[in-house]
Amino acid sequence: MFISLLQVISTMKLTLKIFLILILLSCSGKKKENIVTQEINTTIKGKNQVENKIVDLNKENKKITPEKVIDSLQYFLNLTNGFNKIPEKFYKKYLNIEKPKYDPYFEIYGSLENRPKSLQNYYVVYFSISQGGVCSYDQVATIRKNGEFIDMMEIGGNCDQDQSIPSYKSTSYKIIDSVTIKMTESLSEPKDKSVLDDQRFLLDSLDIDDIEMEVTESSHYVKIMLSGEIEKNKNL
Repeated sequence: MFISLLQVISTMKLTLKIFLILILLSCSGKKKENIVTQEINTTIKGKNQVENKIVDLNKENKKITPEKVIDSLQYFLNLTNGFNKIPEKFYKKYLNIEKPKYDPYFEIYGSLENRPKSLQNYYVVYFSISQGGVCSYDQVATIRKNGEFIDMMEIGGNCDQDQSIPSYKSTSYKIIDSVTIKMTESLSEPKDKSVLDDQRFLLDSLDIDDIEMEVTESSHYVKIMLSGEIEKNKNL
């Protein structure tokens, strides 16, 4: 009986050892599983972060890459083809124009009527300068193929008329060919000068709509030379 009791105790000890070993193995496996899961989650999270970073970079590249593309002469030329507002960095770089500090309404626009022209040594571009919100001045400029500014000239312009000043001057232009422009200056003023005071303002008792006006015009030509320089009053 004593031997049987010892056998039972021995069996119980063996069973307890096996049970403890199984528990330890189970905990070890769970810990290992947790570590692996954490590593997988970390890896997945890290991968997601990398993927998100790549996506963000792609988004950023969509912003940066076009900047590199549009920071070019070709993009500027495209802007001048149509009534597009030209950003300051472009007209400063390619037209050698500084934005005046005193005029918050200063803007430069491309030409709605005239496309930029590519000649042998340079480009010819047309654009307009808006000043003070009331005046617009048409310009022609030449730019070398490498983007270097050559020359520029005002070829047209007009301002909103001041009703107290009956005289009105404006300039228009017509492109004859790729290097020749005809400018026409028009002056409209009262036929009867007695309607003006000493300062050439309209008399207070009169209305500009009731005054007979006369218009005088004068024309001359602008020529774009082989060098890209622009000269006025050239004979055809």
